[in-house]
Amino acid sequence: MNTNVDATTIQIFLDDEEDLAILMQNAKPENIAGATNKILFEQLDLSNIEFLGASYKRTLRSMLKQDKTAICTLNKVKTNYRERNFLFSLPVNFYISRRLYKHADSPPLSKEVLNKEGSVVSLMHLFNVYRNKLIVIADDLSYGPFLDKQLAQLDSTNKAVRGGSNHYETVHRMFELKRVDFLLSYPVEVMRYAKSNQDKYESYLIADSPRFILGHVMCNKTQVSRQLLERINQILLSNYDTKAFLQAHVNYLPAQEHRFIQDVIARYIVQLGLD
Repeated sequence: MNTNVDATTIQIFLDDEEDLAILMQNAKPENIAGATNKILFEQLDLSNIEFLGASYKRTLRSMLKQDKTAICTLNKVKTNYRERNFLFSLPVNFYISRRLYKHADSPPLSKEVLNKEGSVVSLMHLFNVYRNKLIVIADDLSYGPFLDKQLAQLDSTNKAVRGGSNHYETVHRMFELKRVDFLLSYPVEVMRYAKSNQDKYESYLIADSPRFILGHVMCNKTQVSRQLLERINQILLSNYDTKAFLQAHVNYLPAQEHRFIQDVIARYIVQLGLD
């Protein structure tokens, strides 16, 4: 990392190698995050922005330590801890919430772990029944407050925790190779990594989990960070009701989910009073 950074430089740390390649204009988007971030950064002045690949652990250390240089990261879910320590943009990415995936050729889940709607009662209940099974999760990644709380209550023997700069690919590869039994993932990420292998998996909702989740730009608390977030919010407000912004979502979702995400974005626009 460059330590001789001008006070007006903004460092964007990215923990996904593909996100970095897209913003460096070396690759095309393959998911919602990449497509929506591309829309945003194409409309930003990039003259003082530096894109850097870094694990989330390193990003977090830098953001907590640095109070002079503006440091931001992308695709972050709000948690109580993060909101206490960092600044957030308006939502950049609207995701259909994560689902629990299993291999289709493994035995069906016992009715004991499902409610009457066919959703998994809870992760704790699942692993009380399947005590010898494994779920893969990414190190230092928030799955949102609801799932974070459930994951924290699981025994460590049931969790295969994986780090790395491209956590989505890492966890999906472990699941694809059947080194673990379960995966928590966005449908859009399963489409991205599974591609023609999607029929190998079965998915389940987690009972009472949020139906959608929002991803934001998250920055440390500096004046330059605040100015950047103000500009980002202006750009987002002018893009929420555009066809391009909607397409950046539906292009990477199964057809049956298009109406749902369209309604989620439309409701958010009404909430902001932009309709």
